[in-house]
This record gives sequence, C-alpha cells and structure tokens, in this order.
Amino acid sequence: MQSDKNHNGMGEGNERLAKGKRSRSQLILRVIVFVVVAAIFFFMARSLAVNSIKVRDYEFAFRPGYLLLSFSFPFAAILWYGVVWKRIVDILEPGNTVSIPFAISTYVYSWLGRYVPGKVVPIAGKIYLARDQNVSREALYLSSILDVIFSILSGFILSVVFLVSAGSGLVQGSLLLFVAIIAGVSIVTLFLADSRPFYHGVNYLLGMMERSRIETTPRLSLANRSLIILLFAVGQMMRGIGFYFFVLSLTPDAQNAPLYVMGIFVLAGALGAASFFVPAGLGVRDGVLAVGLKGCVPFEIATILAVTSRIWETVTDLLLLVIISAVTHGIALVKKHRS
Repeated sequence: MQSDKNHNGMGEGNERLAKGKRSRSQLILRVIVFVVVAAIFFFMARSLAVNSIKVRDYEFAFRPGYLLLSFSFPFAAILWYGVVWKRIVDILEPGNTVSIPFAISTYVYSWLGRYVPGKVVPIAGKIYLARDQNVSREALYLSSILDVIFSILSGFILSVVFLVSAGSGLVQGSLLLFVAIIAGVSIVTLFLADSRPFYHGVNYLLGMMERSRIETTPRLSLANRSLIILLFAVGQMMRGIGFYFFVLSLTPDAQNAPLYVMGIFVLAGALGAASFFVPAGLGVRDGVLAVGLKGCVPFEIATILAVTSRIWETVTDLLLLVIISAVTHGIALVKKHRS
C-alpha cells in the first residue's frame, strides 16, 4: 500500500514537472514570437524612415494612376506565392490539411520576416504557423527551404529571359557576361536542388540547429521542380510588371524598355534574396537596381528609383498585411457568429 502511494505520488510529481516544462516552453515561444514580430515592424519602420529622408528633396513627375496600378501586381504575386508553397507541401506530403486560404495567410505573415536579417524568420514562420496542420515537421522544413531556393532560382531564370528579350542594345558588355553566368548557375542549381548533396546540406544545417536529420532520398522529380519554378516565375513576372508601372508613375524615361526594367528588377530581387544575411536584400538589391537601370534612365534617376522602390515595397507589404489581417479576422468572426 505504502509503495503504491509512493508510486502514485512520484507519478503526479512527474506529471506536474512535465506540465511546468510545457508551460515554460510555451512562454518562451510566445516571447520569441513577440520579439520577432516587434523586430519586423521595427525594421519596416526604419526602412520607411531612412528611404523617405533620402528622396524627400526630389521632384517627381508623379502619375497616381500608374502608382495605384503598381500595387495590385505585387499583391497578387505574394498571394500567388502562398498557392505555390501549398503545391510544394502537397507534393512532399499528399493528403495534408493545408487549405489555400490558410497557405496564403501563412505565406503573407512569413513574408514579412524578410525584413529581419537572415532567412531564418520566413522559414521558421511557416513552420510555426502551420504546426497544427496535418503536415509532418520534415515536410514543413523542406517545403520552406525549397520555397526559398526555387523562388530565387525562378528569379534568375526569368531575369535572363527578360534581359535577353530586351535586345542587345540594352544588354551588352559586362551585363551580358553576368547574364550568361546567371543562366549557367541556374541550370546547375535546377539539377542539384532536391538531390542527395542537397539533403546532406539540409542535414548539416539541421545538425547545427540540433534538429533531427531527414532522409536523403530525393522527393521531387525534374518535372515537378520545373513546374514549381514556372509557377514561381509567374509571381516574379507579376512583381516585375508592378515595378514597371511604379517606374512609370515617377518618370516616363523607361516607358520604351519594359522587359529590361522588369528583368533588372527581378534579377536585383533574386540577388538580394540570395544574400542570406542581409534584411530584404538591402544594399545588394539596391545597388544592382541602380546600376542596372542606368541602361535606360540617367544614373541619378536610377539611384532615386532604387531608393523609392524600397518605400514602394514596404508600403505594399504593410497594405497587404492590413488586408489579410482584416479578411482573416472577418472570416473568424463570421464562423464564430454562425456557430
């Protein structure tokens, strides 16, 4: 009898200890989420303030119609990226419970993590927000990592297509050589992505984070990889079109070079995204954009466009966050009212 009581007491003590550990873990997780969200808004506000100061004395040939039109394309692109991410999850783990609306809202919230230095926050954001869905942690890890790789790769490939199509009058000399190098790197990456060396690299990163390793068996066929890149390229093209209209809202100088402007913007974005420890590609993207745009506009205007495009993208992200948050809360209220 006494031993049974001791055993029950030890069991209750272990259960209380386990509950205490879970409570502490949940508290730590909430603190981390709060810090990350605060950091995102800090860096976004800082980006707006710094870039606004840089361009406050410039007199723009402002055309509001083009500006309003320019916002719609990146809106659609980011929503589309959520659909593409769901497609990756579906390929890796068929039968999951991730819906398209959930995938879109998850992607939008994770997208804002790009303002924090490094690429960990957007990846961790998807894993955290989708933790209660019927998807294994391994599939969430892989889908989030492949999302980054394929979006960058699609940007490289699409920029090559746009710049080559723009004509030799705009793309020549060192830029032509750089485009050729980018094309070669893209082809090699297409075949290496989702290969055994790729998974060995993923396992190395997981080991650094003290996470369990995954199998090194490839999951995506070349046809699936090509399809995902094509789907991402659709979103990249939307963002490129939006940027072209943004440029037209400030200056008419580039109106005869749409493919070149779109190609430079997509290339700059891909190179910025590939700069893994720079928030939102800051510096890298702006430098490539300023140097590239001088092929169709004066360098002074190209520099101004590189800086103002930062404001344009930040405002776009903020507006999209407000819209998605309002829609998500609206749907939740409707469901609650019906129940």
